[in-house]
This record gives sequence, structure tokens and C-alpha cells, in this order.
Amino acid sequence: MYIKDLAQAVDIPISTIRYYERKKLLTEEHFSRLDNNYRIYNEQAVERLQLIRAGQQAGITLSEMQAYIDDWEDNNLTDDDKRMFFNAKLAEIEDRLLGLQQVREYVLSKLEHLDNEDTQLAFNHPCEDIK
Repeated sequence: MYIKDLAQAVDIPISTIRYYERKKLLTEEHFSRLDNNYRIYNEQAVERLQLIRAGQQAGITLSEMQAYIDDWEDNNLTDDDKRMFFNAKLAEIEDRLLGLQQVREYVLSKLEHLDNEDTQLAFNHPCEDIK
């Protein structure tokens, strides 16, 4: 299939596919070349792009994928390797959640402060003192 067909099949822009090629996430095992140098992508390319997309949704970075994706697909990683990888990802997620919780508390405190100011202003409005 041509790149436009691949892009449609996995719902990824052509520019993103080209980017993955530059990052060596898609390699020559995922396509062959015609005499005019056009690439014809195989089913492995579809599977690889689906794996990349799933990895991104799980919070795996492209550089992490570059390091592990071939071994992952070829089943060269042990269960312990996978467990260590996912435990590290889980720790990153928990750190992000903690950071978001701190930001949430900060925003809530600012809203509470503003709400208290509005209440104080309502009681001390200068027009209320005029009779």
C-alpha cells in the first residue's frame, strides 16, 4: 500500500509517518521500494504504527520506543524486563499525578481566596454606608 493508504488505514497523517521513518521507528522491513523509489508499505507497517500509537497512549515516549520496540516485537524482552519498564512508567505517572494534585490544590486555594475577597467586598461596599 502507498503511504496515503497507510495513513488512512491507521488514521495518522503522512507527515507523522515520515517522522517515524526519520526516527527509525519504521524501517525498510516495513516497506519495499518500486523502481521510481516510491515506498510500498506492508502489513507489518500497519502493525508497527498501531503499536506506536498504543504506546503513546500509554505514555511511552518515542525515544523509549526507539530503544525497545524491536525487542518488544521480536519477543526478546523477558517478563522481568517488561515488569521493570512498566514499573518505571508507573512511577512517572504517579509523579505526574502528584504534580497535578499540587497544581489543583493551588488553583483551588486561589479560587477560595477570590471568593473570600468577593464576600468581603460585598459587605464593605462604599454605597452601603450612604443613607
